[in-house]
Amino acid sequence: MALAPVPDDALQETVSLYLANGNNQQKTADALGLARSTVQNRLTQAARKGLLPPAVPAMPGFEVTRLQTGPRGTTIEQRPEKGEVFEMPEGHRIKGVSAFIDPDGRLRGQWVKTKENELDPQTIADFFKGAFQDYEAPSRPTIAAPDSFDGDLLTLIPCNDWHINLQVWGKEASENWDLKIAEDTIGTGIEDAIERSPSAGVAIVLGGGDLLHADNNENRTAKSGNVLQADQRHQKGLEVAIRLKVRTVDAALKKNARVIVRILPGNHDEYSAIAVAYFLLAYYRNEPRVTVDVDPSLFFWYVHGKVMLGGTHGHTVKLQDMASIMAHRRAEDWGKTKFRYIHGFHVHHKQKFVTEGEGVVMESHQAPIPMDAWHYGAGFNSGRSLQTITYHAEFGEISRVRRAILEAA
Repeated sequence: MALAPVPDDALQETVSLYLANGNNQQKTADALGLARSTVQNRLTQAARKGLLPPAVPAMPGFEVTRLQTGPRGTTIEQRPEKGEVFEMPEGHRIKGVSAFIDPDGRLRGQWVKTKENELDPQTIADFFKGAFQDYEAPSRPTIAAPDSFDGDLLTLIPCNDWHINLQVWGKEASENWDLKIAEDTIGTGIEDAIERSPSAGVAIVLGGGDLLHADNNENRTAKSGNVLQADQRHQKGLEVAIRLKVRTVDAALKKNARVIVRILPGNHDEYSAIAVAYFLLAYYRNEPRVTVDVDPSLFFWYVHGKVMLGGTHGHTVKLQDMASIMAHRRAEDWGKTKFRYIHGFHVHHKQKFVTEGEGVVMESHQAPIPMDAWHYGAGFNSGRSLQTITYHAEFGEISRVRRAILEAA
């Protein structure tokens, strides 16, 4: 235990009385009105400073730890210095402790390992707490509901295969395409289609998968590792994708009484789709007219009166197999509905497999984007469009609004 430092004049007084009392610690203590242990501590400190005869300095690397008085005089005991009390260097944190243990398993020494320029979790938490202490999040502007709407109507807004951050070079494909062009073309197109649709009691913004072209900065598909032609870094594409989704939901809010949002993952965006869904859940958390469905399933189902809707991206299940999946997994809904529709995506072109005589209409949809260099070079052809589909609770599909997207001149 470290001794409390005593001023030199008090040490000198104690030494003088100690010598005058024949090196008797108890008599010295009585003369000073102190405890014997206090006198012994003072004499030890005096010995360290060379104030107690014989003034023998401690050996290098040693310190006086004990003073023993006996028939032959005063004995001074020395031990290796313990060193200064450890203090954490500024800008460091403890990353580990090494221990020296003897054969009996007893601790003989320790080494504290620190790491520079890395804050501990508590410091980080305190930093952010202080940074946001006086911060007030701006409120999202409120969008007024339409003055009138038909509660029997449901408008489906497919948002499939937008492939945000796809990059196309016009010299090797049909036209130039990048983040800026995509945001302007898709944003304007989807807002136009929604504006020309009837005002319904509910609108469903259905993300049909492949919202982003690349799911990370590696610009490769997750399963096959195919190289993707992507524009800029993934985060920039994610920002554009989120802005477009907000534009779509806001446009739907202006036109319809309430809006349901569901983001299905595709083979190009299985991770980004989750991030976008939870962003929208947080963004519209205070908007009572918006419901964001974060169901992780690859399938979408919804019943509106006598109408049943289903959907999936199409990279795991073929569209022509969806009718049996709907019938088996949603048997109760199948039994109480009359008009059943399944929407598939992924293939970027329009096709129908089963007519209503088979109990369900299944169709895939066009994408709004141009072909990349690989598909263009392979001779693929498909139209490009954005659309909305409106259903009546009693009569099934009643109208569509299509926004055709033509190739750049």
